[in-house]
Amino acid sequence: MLPVLLAIGLLIFPRPAPAESHRATRLGNPATVFAPTIYFPADLRARFADPVLHPDFIEILNQWGWSGNPDDMFAAAATNDIVEWNIAVGETMPFMSSREDGKPICLRNVTWAGRDPIHAYAFMFHSNGHSWRCVTPKPCSNFFVEDLGADSVPALTIDCTAPDKIEPGHSMQVCLEVHNTGNIAMTNISVALTLPGTTEAVDTTDGGVTTNDAVCWTIDELPANAVKGVCAALKMHETGKLSFNATGGSSSVPPTNGSHETEVAAIPTDSPDSSNSTGPSKEVN
Repeated sequence: MLPVLLAIGLLIFPRPAPAESHRATRLGNPATVFAPTIYFPADLRARFADPVLHPDFIEILNQWGWSGNPDDMFAAAATNDIVEWNIAVGETMPFMSSREDGKPICLRNVTWAGRDPIHAYAFMFHSNGHSWRCVTPKPCSNFFVEDLGADSVPALTIDCTAPDKIEPGHSMQVCLEVHNTGNIAMTNISVALTLPGTTEAVDTTDGGVTTNDAVCWTIDELPANAVKGVCAALKMHETGKLSFNATGGSSSVPPTNGSHETEVAAIPTDSPDSSNSTGPSKEVN
């Protein structure tokens, strides 16, 4: 079968496959390059800043089904660092921009099968929660974008649970659930439970340290989407409604808060609450 020249300025050999794929062996068909040759980083910035080319960039990305925002790419091309990049022989690109009869087209899964690597420029950017690399071969400007994965997003929540009612002079357990809701592990998480009034901490789990007005913990490491529970046994010495406020945070995330309100009052002996069996409730901010 004779090789077929497709519209990306490359020599393409079709190969049977369930999904679209191409094998490219050379660059530079003037009729089908996406944009003029680039020689310097300033040329690349000019291509991505050209309002005439913007619709063609967007059309290519739409054909590929890209989930990012083109404005993020254009902004990054104007300001982000541009580096020298090589496309190795045998490397398969997720797609390559091209032209057919002057119209922009997206060719998927293009494997470079030339004799030497392709010299290109590349820059990185972020869009819609992902990191991306845009690579543009110098001879033909047939750019492509590759997904580098989800951005690292640290996030933390904290829940505080305790009985709704308790008698003075009795002890109760207050527990905190610290949840890493982000997509990366977090380290050295500081957690604190404020002790209202004359509340006395009589025991703690997980190495909790008691100060005059709080119990503090340090969670050395918490994997993504993991939960760590810590508890303190507290003795109540005064009546009234007491608010237990908890905070948690680390150097990578701002503090998060959780709270619970407990009523400390004498409970009649014939009351179903006299056993202090009231189930926990919680309020999380």
